[in-house]
Amino acid sequence: MIRLFRKYRIRWFLTGIIPAILFVPLSCQRNEAMTVQKKPQVYGLEQIRKSGKLRAVATYNSTSYFIYRGTPMGFTYEVMKDYADHLGVSLEMDVATSLDTSYAQLARGNTDMLCLYLPVDLEKDRQFAFTEPILKAKPVLVQRKPEGWSAFGSDRLEKSLIRNTKALNGKSIYLQKGIPLVKFMTFLSFEAKDSIHVIEHPEYHTDQLIAAVAQGKLPYTVTYDLVAQANQKYYPNIDIKTALGAEQNLVYTVTKTSAGLLNDFNKWLKKYKKTLHYLSLYEKYYITPRVVHFESGEAWNLKKGKISPYDESIRKHSKLIDWDWRLIASVIYYESKFHSDAQAWSGAVGLMQLMPETAEMYGIDSLSSPDRQIEAGVKYLGSIERQFMDKIPDKVERQKFVLASYNVGIGHVLDARRLAEKYKKDKTVWTGAVDSFLLRKAEPRYYQDRLAFYGYCRGEEPFNFVNDVMAMFGLYKKVTRN
Repeated sequence: MIRLFRKYRIRWFLTGIIPAILFVPLSCQRNEAMTVQKKPQVYGLEQIRKSGKLRAVATYNSTSYFIYRGTPMGFTYEVMKDYADHLGVSLEMDVATSLDTSYAQLARGNTDMLCLYLPVDLEKDRQFAFTEPILKAKPVLVQRKPEGWSAFGSDRLEKSLIRNTKALNGKSIYLQKGIPLVKFMTFLSFEAKDSIHVIEHPEYHTDQLIAAVAQGKLPYTVTYDLVAQANQKYYPNIDIKTALGAEQNLVYTVTKTSAGLLNDFNKWLKKYKKTLHYLSLYEKYYITPRVVHFESGEAWNLKKGKISPYDESIRKHSKLIDWDWRLIASVIYYESKFHSDAQAWSGAVGLMQLMPETAEMYGIDSLSSPDRQIEAGVKYLGSIERQFMDKIPDKVERQKFVLASYNVGIGHVLDARRLAEKYKKDKTVWTGAVDSFLLRKAEPRYYQDRLAFYGYCRGEEPFNFVNDVMAMFGLYKKVTRN
């Protein structure tokens, strides 16, 4: 068992960790966030718009952020996707490995926002600022009801369960490593003279800890009531009625230098939370969740390292061209959302949306098996890559050219390379060089250029396709094994 943060206990107590953990009035966080700088800087917001992406860090679990059949889902993901749409940028979501690491990412400028549902932390207010509350929740004990509990009377059942913190003396509480509730439970242990044993589990996330409690593998865990309620629908033998603290405002975090982002997000959130869409998201993930749970038989989850029902076929055929199988899975996600019977208005069919003439070239049609569809699509990617092999030496850059060609045709991409060279850009580099000229092929000045053999192209589609596929590839790498 691991006793945590022993040498910091007194300092937390003296510097105000009690109110920071249990409750911080919204007025405090707003005044602090707004008054640190007399003139709010909008650099962070402008930089996000210029870069075309919003970077956020989220907790990977069954309500906040997860991958289901290859599709990103979760309350946090959908809220942040809506905000990214509001900004007119794409969303790049990263997975939190620990609270300290996430704060370090934010401080270094490697992400724009921590979406971890933290209570306001007064120890962090010199460097970080906090949004308006996203949710309100209170920490609760998750414990297993005794065997045969359904036959118990209410009085007998109550007597068998822990209903106050004093009864936790001598008990072991398992928590996901690095989450904010570790600090909260460590303080409770300090109050109880170190008689509560707080243990950070090195591998399990919150959902897995709840499952382990339900299965009798672990004695107790602690989570917020919203997460506990969502999980109780799958594990009716857990009890979640014992509150360990007051209801808290849970917020997102930005740096103090991102006042422009903070102001814009807060204004947007205030309106957003009044919409039916927001209420429907809340109900979807916290009131009536169904197929999204990690322990569901249909869910593809981090523990098993799965993305889709076709992972084995993708792994097998990815070896034909020596690509990471998760990159090919990302292509399939954006082509068909893993629907093997998908058909597009253009006539493209199947998991990898091959055009009829291409499908015929590889001996498949709309009735071919998913395995055959994947094999054909991978071989087609390989045939494109061979045409760039002596032109683009860097493999990652070459893959971007291949993806664009897969989406819009190699002719337009070759046009963009010629235009890039004409305007003194590196024709072997995709991002910020060749991709910009593919975008410009919608403008007469460029598509009428004598070097643009293939004429007009709506470049936004392949431009977005490459960015989306590569972003999804990055996400899949973070939540699955190779």
